Amino acid sequence: MSRLFLHRYVKYLVLACMVLVLFHPTLDGQALTLHEWIKLVKNNHPLITVAELQEDKAKANFLKARGNFDPVAGFDWNQKTYGNSHYYSLANGEFNIPTTFGMKFTSGYEINRGLFANPENISPGNGLLFAGVSIPLGQGLWIDESRAILRQSEIGIEIGKLAKSEEFNNIMYRSVLIYLDWFQAYYTKEVVSTAFKNAEERKNAIRSQALQGDRPGLDTIEANIQWQLIFLSLQQAELELKNVETILNTFVWENGENKKFFHCMRQTIRIKPFWKYRKRKR
Repeated sequence: MSRLFLHRYVKYLVLACMVLVLFHPTLDGQALTLHEWIKLVKNNHPLITVAELQEDKAKANFLKARGNFDPVAGFDWNQKTYGNSHYYSLANGEFNIPTTFGMKFTSGYEINRGLFANPENISPGNGLLFAGVSIPLGQGLWIDESRAILRQSEIGIEIGKLAKSEEFNNIMYRSVLIYLDWFQAYYTKEVVSTAFKNAEERKNAIRSQALQGDRPGLDTIEANIQWQLIFLSLQQAELELKNVETILNTFVWENGENKKFFHCMRQTIRIKPFWKYRKRKR
């Protein structure tokens, strides 16, 4: 049996297992599916978390800047009495509504009275109700510091969304590729491991038959060579799987540390023993 036939045999079995599991995930409810892997990466990758925090920070800055245009109500009251004398009583309440287009609406009520109150501040008996609109005609007509900060925060939100989307797409793309590499490496190792067990059984069986005189000694050499070839393939498959899992673990973090990788549950893969296949005629 040639080494080329062995490689083709393993390759076709791995492809068949990949198609079977990818398109029929219900065969093993405990297997780590691609959907579950994407969910793990989405919830635990540190760069995605950082991107989400940056977007939240941009939204918080916008709310802070938007607060400069919230309506403001205020009340000021001062009075002075000495003995039975009422020197003065000054009460002033205002309600201001700033707008993002520069105008500010103001309304209020004041009532000032007293024996020693400033005549300029004395209001009619029932108080004075006032309202007005202020418009900047010079500097600050088109833009001022508050409106500039608000606009900057709005742009920051858009930038945060775009950055998060770009980072998310890049990470998801790379995570899917490495998942497929791991998937292939995992089932390659499983197939080669099963093939190694069959080759070992075949080697032991031929050795027993040779000791009993039922098989020539040359067959034991061929079986041992075949066993060694598969053993080398198994070591290579285990090394490739370990390397891929190392990369895979970098995508899932929890509390600042790599989260333990959830292996796929082993699926039973039945392989027909090599010696039951007929050698092709050349």
